[in-house]
Amino acid sequence: VWSFSFVSGFVNYTLALALALLVFALWIRCRAVPLLPHALIFAPLGIMVWVAHTAGWGVLLVMAGGWQLATAWQRSRSLPATILETASRILPLLVPLVFIVVWRSAGAGTQDLFAYDLFSKLIWPFNLLKAENKAFDITCVVTIGAIAAWLMIARGSRKCGPLLASAGAMTLAYCAMPAMLFNSAFADARLLPALAIVALLALAPANARQANALALLALALFFVRMGAMTIGW
Repeated sequence: VWSFSFVSGFVNYTLALALALLVFALWIRCRAVPLLPHALIFAPLGIMVWVAHTAGWGVLLVMAGGWQLATAWQRSRSLPATILETASRILPLLVPLVFIVVWRSAGAGTQDLFAYDLFSKLIWPFNLLKAENKAFDITCVVTIGAIAAWLMIARGSRKCGPLLASAGAMTLAYCAMPAMLFNSAFADARLLPALAIVALLALAPANARQANALALLALALFFVRMGAMTIGW
């Protein structure tokens, strides 16, 4: 949560990401709500996130889309039914596209769609916790990544398939997106904090002993990083 985008002071994006995570949590809670009430709930919420920041709305779309695809597939095991259910559920979140089309038709072109930087795309994940010390920041990211990898392969660890699908969808979006979109820099890198959050939420240790050890490690990492940033600032 305390990632490069927050530390760098991107307040409108940080607000949008916080709202997107809350709306995504509600999306999961409302998975059994019928289609029309679902649309009436999430169309205005999608607009709210978009108003805060377009990138936050994009994150919400990818998170919810990945989750919906996975849950629809688990229910039907039919590709046409999965696509139809996902499209009908996601459609209310697409209302801001109307505003985007109007906005872009009156503004600059889309030449920034071709601003694809493969080298930066490979480097940015290591900057997820960019703050005061490059070596320490990269060590923290690698440590968290190693823990996530261990939880993925450890025997008995618990995994939430739809959340992993959501993280996978964000990974694909990160790989496909240009570095700039709508004249906004770091368009692809803005996905990384949410990707990390969802990926970690999708994984849990096998037992209470491992969970307690992991919680202590997470708290230690948090307080050490807070201390380092406090001294640095």
